[in-house]
Amino acid sequence: MDKHRKILGTLLFALGGFILLAISAMLIYNFLLGYFGNVIWNVVFIPLAISLVFSGHFLLKSKERLYPYIIWVALINLIVVPIGTLISLYYFWFHYKYVKTKL
Repeated sequence: MDKHRKILGTLLFALGGFILLAISAMLIYNFLLGYFGNVIWNVVFIPLAISLVFSGHFLLKSKERLYPYIIWVALINLIVVPIGTLISLYYFWFHYKYVKTKL
């Protein structure tokens, strides 16, 4: 169980960090060009990326009382195709195989 928890925490943390990095690069590039037509996507993906980073941190620190929060983040993460979907499915498997039986 501990191995899967650490892998999931690292994956969620890395995906959130990568999304934040990509959004930052896109914002800087659009700012330099003077084009702000796709700013609405940043409103959607910045909170998702921050939630992914926190979820990864909670998994790495084994904060079991926050696992229900991570389920909601995994549900929202299903829209990030294909990597987010795979990580979310992996988390659902982890949660129902190990965490649910423990509760």
